[in-house]
Amino acid sequence: MCGLTEGTARVRALYGGVWSPELEVLVFPPLSVLPRVGRVPPGARLQLRHAGGPPPHLAALHYRAVSGLSHVEVTSSGSVHGLSLGTSRIKLVATDISNVEMASAECEVEVIPISGVRVKAATQSLLVGSPGPIWVEAGGLSAGALAALQPAPRVSWSLRDPTAARLYTTHADDMLERSVAEGLSVRVVPLKPGVITIDVRVRNMGQVAETRSWDSTIEILGLSDIRTSVEGLSKELSSGDRLALAVSSVIRLKSLPRGNWKAYGDGALTVNQAGEVTAVRPGFGVILAQHRDDRNNIYRETAIHVEVAVPTYCTAEPSGEPHETGVRLVMRNSVGRALLAPHANVSALAPVAAYSRPGQLTDSVLGTELLIPNLDSAGAFMTFQGSVSGVTLKDEVWVTGTDLRADRVVVTAGWAVCLPGVGWRGPAGITLWAGSDVTLAVLARDTPTTHVLRLDRPLNVYTLHQMDFIPGEWPSALVPLSFTSPGLTSGPLLCTEEQRYALEGATIELPYTCRTKIPHTAVPVLDVINGQMGCKIIPAVPITDASEVELCAEWGAYRACTKVLLLPQIRLSTHKVSLLSPPATFTVSGHPQALKLVRFIPSPGLKLDTNNDSDEIIVTVTNEASTCGHGWISVKSKLTAQEFRVDVQRECDVACGTLLGALFSLLKPYLSTVVTVVAAIAAYIYSTRVKGIKLRS
Repeated sequence: MCGLTEGTARVRALYGGVWSPELEVLVFPPLSVLPRVGRVPPGARLQLRHAGGPPPHLAALHYRAVSGLSHVEVTSSGSVHGLSLGTSRIKLVATDISNVEMASAECEVEVIPISGVRVKAATQSLLVGSPGPIWVEAGGLSAGALAALQPAPRVSWSLRDPTAARLYTTHADDMLERSVAEGLSVRVVPLKPGVITIDVRVRNMGQVAETRSWDSTIEILGLSDIRTSVEGLSKELSSGDRLALAVSSVIRLKSLPRGNWKAYGDGALTVNQAGEVTAVRPGFGVILAQHRDDRNNIYRETAIHVEVAVPTYCTAEPSGEPHETGVRLVMRNSVGRALLAPHANVSALAPVAAYSRPGQLTDSVLGTELLIPNLDSAGAFMTFQGSVSGVTLKDEVWVTGTDLRADRVVVTAGWAVCLPGVGWRGPAGITLWAGSDVTLAVLARDTPTTHVLRLDRPLNVYTLHQMDFIPGEWPSALVPLSFTSPGLTSGPLLCTEEQRYALEGATIELPYTCRTKIPHTAVPVLDVINGQMGCKIIPAVPITDASEVELCAEWGAYRACTKVLLLPQIRLSTHKVSLLSPPATFTVSGHPQALKLVRFIPSPGLKLDTNNDSDEIIVTVTNEASTCGHGWISVKSKLTAQEFRVDVQRECDVACGTLLGALFSLLKPYLSTVVTVVAAIAAYIYSTRVKGIKLRS
C-alpha cells in the first residue's frame, strides 16, 4: 500500500470469491524534525519542532540523541542544550499505545564556537518612514541562536544623530511580529534623508566560561520618496491621490528630486520631460515620475493617476482671506469630482461687480479667484459663469459679505509701512521693528504675493474693586452709583448723544438690586440722557414731612449704602406773571432743605430778584430792556427732582406789535441824526423862500 492523501481508509482482500474482514488504515504525512540541521553555541538551548506524523491521540512523540551524546543534552520534549563543540544526531520516534513505532525522523544539531560577530541589515538604503530590520549574528549562528545563550547577551544600540532616525528595540514599540530574538534585532525608521550611523555594543556574549565583547558600527542610507506636486497648488500629492483635469487644461508637475516623466494610457493626456501635462480628450492615464541615483545605485519611481473629463456643471465656492469676499468657480464632472481648469474663463454677472485676482498667487491652479470688494454684509444673489473645454456653465448662489475690514496697502520690495501699535504678527516675507507704540513693517521679498499682518487686541479683563454711591445731595428719584477699577473706560453709559436719544423709552434691566426702608421700595434705574446709573426710591405714600432713610445697592459680593433725604414737593404760587402790572412776583414754597438747591433760569432780557425766607422764596421779575413778546422762567428743584415753567408777559412800547412800532424801534437809535437832518432841510427851505420874496419885491 502507498498512502496518497492524509485520512482514513478501509482495506479488504478477495480470495476464491470470499472477502476478508475490513481493516482500517490510517494515512498521515511523513514525520520530520524542524530544523533538519541546527546550529547552537555552547551553553545555548534549541527547541526542536516536528511536522507531520500520526495524530496526537494515536501516537506519542519522544526525542533522544543517537550519536554525539557528549555534545548535547536532549529532553524527551525536544529541548536541546549545547554542551561542547561537536555534532550530534537526534531522533524523533512516534509510538502507539502498544509502544510500537509508527514513524521516526532524524535531525542534526551542531555545536559551534561563536566567531565572526557582525551587524547586518536587510538593506543598505531605506525610504523615509519605512522600517527596516537590523540584527547581530555570528558565523553560522543567527540572532535567535545567540539569544538562546544563558545568560542572554546584552546589546545596546545608539544613533549618532537622534534626529536622523528612530530605533525600535522591543516588540511593544512598533507592534510588529518578530521572528528573531528581542534585543539582538531592532527596527530602524529613517526620519529624514541622509546617512544613518548606528553604533552597536555587545556585552556578555558567553562561550562556555569565556566572556567576549564586540563594538561595531553600521551605516544605512535614508532616502526620501519622490515627492510630487502640482505647480500652483500648495498641497503636495500623496500616494493614492488622483488628479482630475478638464479637457484642454494644461498643468505642470514638479518632483523632488527631479527626474523623468512618462505617461501611459489611452492617449487622454501627454506629458513632456519638463512635467507639463496637457489634457487631450476624456479618458484615464498614469504618469510615472522616475529617478535614478547612480552614485548609490538606487532607482525610484512613483505613479500619479490622472482623469480627464469634460465639465458637466460648476459650483461657486468661497475663497480668499477672512476679511475678503472671494469666490472661486469649480468645474466638476458628472460624478461631482472637481476638475483642474486653470485657464478657464471665469466672470461674475451683474448686479455686483467683481474683479479677478492675479493667477500667480497661492493655489492658482484651482482657477481664477473673483473678489467682490463692495458687497454688503447682508449679501446678494449673484450669477457666475465659466467657459472651458468648449462648454459654458453657470451657477447662481447667494453670496454673503463679511463684517471684517482690513486696510490694503500695495508696496514693492524694500518699502516700509508704519503700523499703529505694537504686537503685530506677519509672515516670513515681512520684517517687523517695534518702536514706541508704533511698528515699522519692511517688505523683504520682491515676489508678487499678499502678506497679511495681524494685530491681536489685548484681552482687557478688569476686576471691579468698589461700587459706591456718588457723594453729595441727590434726589430720591435717582441716587447715582460709581464703579471703580483700574483701566475702566469712563462710563457707565458708553453711547453717543444720538444713540442715547434713540434709547429713550426702552425697557432696560440692570444687574444689581436696590433696597430701602419699609414701606418704601427701591429699584435700579438708568438715566440714558444724562448717562447715570443708580437707585430710585418709590414712596409708599405722598411725602408730607421730611425724613431720612437708608438706601443700599447690592451686586453679587459688592454692597453700597447711603442716607437719602425724602422731602415733600415744592409748590409755586402762580405759573404766569405780567410785567404790565407791577410788581411781577411769584412765590416758591417748600421744605427749607429743598429750597436750598432750587435754581432759576430766566429767558434772555429778564432779570430776577430773589428774597429767601425760611420756607419760601419770593421772586420779583423785571425787564432789562423794553422789548415786546413773552418770556419764561425755568424753576428746577434738585432734591425733589421737579421742574416748572413760569410764563412772563413783557411790557410793551407804543404801537408795539404794529408796523409803526417796528419802524419806530428801528429808527430810535438814529433819532437825533434824523432830527438834525430834518432841521437843516427846513432851514434851507426857509432861507430860499425869503430870498425869493425879496427879489420879487
